[in-house]
Amino acid sequence: MKRILSVLLLLCIFVTLCSCKTDLSNNTVKKTVLPDYDSFEDKNVMMISSFGAPEPRDDEFQKYVDCNFTAMYLTQYNSYSHLLNTKEDYSYDKSKKVNKYNYPTQLDLDEDYLKLGKKFGINILPSCNSHLPGDISAEKRAVYNKYSSYLGFLFCDEPFMKHIGNLTKRAEVFNSVSPDKLFYCNLNPNYGFGSVGMTGAAYWEYLDYFCTNVLDKISSRKILSVDNYPIRTAGLNGCDYLSNFGDMRYVASKHKNTELHMVLQSVTMDHEPGAEDLYTKKLTEQDMRIQVYTSLCFGVKSLSWFTYAPMYWMGGGDGEEVAYSPVLSSCIDFYNEKMPQYDWVQKVNGEVLSLDNVYLNFDWKNVSWLAAKDGKANADYESVMKDMFMYDLNTDPDIEEPMLIKNIAKTKTLKSAEATGSDVLVGVFEDKNKNEGFMLTAFSDYSTEAPYEYENSAKVNIEFDDADKVYVIVNGKKSIKNVKNNKLNLDIKVGDGVFIIPIKE
Repeated sequence: MKRILSVLLLLCIFVTLCSCKTDLSNNTVKKTVLPDYDSFEDKNVMMISSFGAPEPRDDEFQKYVDCNFTAMYLTQYNSYSHLLNTKEDYSYDKSKKVNKYNYPTQLDLDEDYLKLGKKFGINILPSCNSHLPGDISAEKRAVYNKYSSYLGFLFCDEPFMKHIGNLTKRAEVFNSVSPDKLFYCNLNPNYGFGSVGMTGAAYWEYLDYFCTNVLDKISSRKILSVDNYPIRTAGLNGCDYLSNFGDMRYVASKHKNTELHMVLQSVTMDHEPGAEDLYTKKLTEQDMRIQVYTSLCFGVKSLSWFTYAPMYWMGGGDGEEVAYSPVLSSCIDFYNEKMPQYDWVQKVNGEVLSLDNVYLNFDWKNVSWLAAKDGKANADYESVMKDMFMYDLNTDPDIEEPMLIKNIAKTKTLKSAEATGSDVLVGVFEDKNKNEGFMLTAFSDYSTEAPYEYENSAKVNIEFDDADKVYVIVNGKKSIKNVKNNKLNLDIKVGDGVFIIPIKE
């Protein structure tokens, strides 16, 4: 049991509740019941994983669990590949003690991770550890299948178009021999689209091509995953980040039972030679949070961080191996010491695990945007909206309803909603009982001068069609609030997340 609600909150949940709409056919209020959300504590658990695995030791796995991760990819050179036949530690400070390993094969190393995953309750995804499609042999499957911690396999990271045909074949084979395991690939973001080899195509077509040729071939969980690292110089780059979600939602709507996954940025890095100035902002806790709650507004059902442990890029010449790391700071450093990001990611992961038993009961329906009414809206508001959904959805027969709602009153339970101080992104959700839920996050630019902090908070005034109470989760903290005259006022700090469910007694 991750958390226990207060006795008062439990009593409120068990009470039979009425919906916020009236059935005009017989002038009665249609009744509904909120689920016992506590019963989903161990069922609805968000997959929160990371690139950059810890070292395969009890103490390092405990540290990873304490950071509120639930899954792990076996990736990155510092924390994984270098453990194979290690002849030299590639640490920068030779005076510090660095553990050395000498695993003869990757399978031996994988098995140790699977054993520790079972012991610590962490789901493990072995990996090909490359952007090229990897293979999984019958020998590997025989070992992996011995462990309940084996969740699936990471077949490729950021594939080019020419790789997807190979992934199709692997997906078909994997589905035939491991139909209950996760076939996972992570795709390029929209700003990295130019390198994937689709001349003249749109980014959404790249995602759609992958779904058609890979995800549609498998019977297990279908995850459309992208990495997008938006905290660069002065903070969240709103336009391409939001439009990346727009493309993903559009494609997922065309491919049924496809869910979204976003790989988030927890690192400060010199991304690559020649682009050292691209990622220069000193990260903050709120940088972690705004990525998470923006993702939840678009209905993601799993998350990853890049990275937990740092990584090496190996290079050099004349027979000399050189260690180079584009990651300047991540959750832990090369010596397994906690960095500031560890505490921030731990806290935000914990918030997600506090709301997942409620949130995962809902399916995403639409998204809306409340532009700040006092002139403090995002200066690129119109551009953001245009970039978020570039499609005429009314002409696409595969889309059942618009993904972007410009008028929030078109939802079933909201009469109106306004924001001042900051724009607010609103995700609209519905559960199996037709209850509506709303994820809100205040979304704003940074200040224009150092230290580039988020300046504004949002005051949101909501009027419901008919509600007496509202179930509220603010950054993972749950409560039930009374509603007077169908009105609810919220103060939302930029980056914070609020999930609400209207209630009529």
